[in-house]
Amino acid sequence: MPLFTVGETEIPYEVKESARAKRMRLTLLPEKFRVTAPKDSDAASIEGFLRQNEKWVCSRWQELAENPPFNPWPERFEPGAKVFFNGRWEKIVSVTRVKSTACSIEICPTGFSISKGVGSDEASVRSAFVSFSAEFQKRTGR
Repeated sequence: MPLFTVGETEIPYEVKESARAKRMRLTLLPEKFRVTAPKDSDAASIEGFLRQNEKWVCSRWQELAENPPFNPWPERFEPGAKVFFNGRWEKIVSVTRVKSTACSIEICPTGFSISKGVGSDEASVRSAFVSFSAEFQKRTGR
């Protein structure tokens, strides 16, 4: 991944070439910047564009370092961890291993109960929570 260097600060960025783009655009992502550029753009014009916007890039990168993006997920899905669900933090009450390969989520009176399938990792539990949240919102309208 290329780095944009300003003084001592190295800022990672990626280039996304677009057939539809007429001019370059900067987008701040949680871990890098994205430069969307017309297909025929060369590296020198992209570097020039970054230099033109150097002050903005540096200030946004510093803001991101000082205020990391909101993360509703715990580092590990384990009893006692909390998940941001339906507008508030809810506790994970239990995590059990099951013989199936799928993960399932249930709401109980004191929080969430998670059944982790064989071979399930944190990403598959997160995916199960996303599906559960979407289904919950559909059913309840909230």
